[in-house]
Amino acid sequence: MAVEEILLLPALRRSEETIIGGDFNTVPFSTAIRGMGRRYDDALWLTTDYFTGTYIMVKFPVKPRIDYIFHSVGMKVREASVIRQGAGDHYPVWAVVQWTEGT
Repeated sequence: MAVEEILLLPALRRSEETIIGGDFNTVPFSTAIRGMGRRYDDALWLTTDYFTGTYIMVKFPVKPRIDYIFHSVGMKVREASVIRQGAGDHYPVWAVVQWTEGT
């Protein structure tokens, strides 16, 4: 599983300030996303875009969210959303994240 490999990277174990983002090719609540959630917070959690689809090249009426930004628990998300436009097959996810010392 790729998420297990990500979580085992030595650089991630030494750093308190980590942001990991990209196309995880899986939906919220999958095994991989739950695995990431055991160590990192999802930048879109508690936003209105949490279930907004990011992969738009499917014929289903509901588009899946497969793109994520995860961050260390010592960081706070100021803003985050899905940008509902783009030239590719994914909508981008963006976030403004702040390190909160002493957390």
